[in-house]
Amino acid sequence: MHVVMFDIDGTLVDSAGFDGELYAAAVGEVTGVQLDQRWGRYEHVSDSGILEQVLREPRFSNDRAALAARVQQHFVGLVRDYLEAQSKSVREIAGAKRLIERLRGLPEVRVAQRALGGATRSRATFGDGPWDQQASRELGYDVVAIGRGVSHPVAFDDFSDSDAILERLHLRA
Repeated sequence: MHVVMFDIDGTLVDSAGFDGELYAAAVGEVTGVQLDQRWGRYEHVSDSGILEQVLREPRFSNDRAALAARVQQHFVGLVRDYLEAQSKSVREIAGAKRLIERLRGLPEVRVAQRALGGATRSRATFGDGPWDQQASRELGYDVVAIGRGVSHPVAFDDFSDSDAILERLHLRA
């Protein structure tokens, strides 16, 4: 079994211009905590990792799960409102949809699967930032950098050449 995971913003879609601001707004409006949008200062640079770090503060000890659910719900609402107003502002990174479709068509590949149901032969993460590299290293996943936001030996500008990407992952479509 091969497991392939993708970061979303900046990797699959060009959305990095607004999602961080909306997430920071959701956290601030629900918890009163203003996030530092220099994301590299957080231990785990993901929505859930950042929120978990924020909610470790003693004042949140009694209702962490409820607050996390409220932040998530509020964030989804903010994103929905933004997309309705700015629908043309989010674009697919070239070739992303085609590559995911090709990966899903391979019987030995699972895309962004949490429950693996068995041993894996390889694991790869596609990402566009240093936090993606760090998280992948911690999980023992290979990294494939997308875009120019991070320097990495295995990197592609986008997903246009899905044959080269699949070959680099030692997968055949």
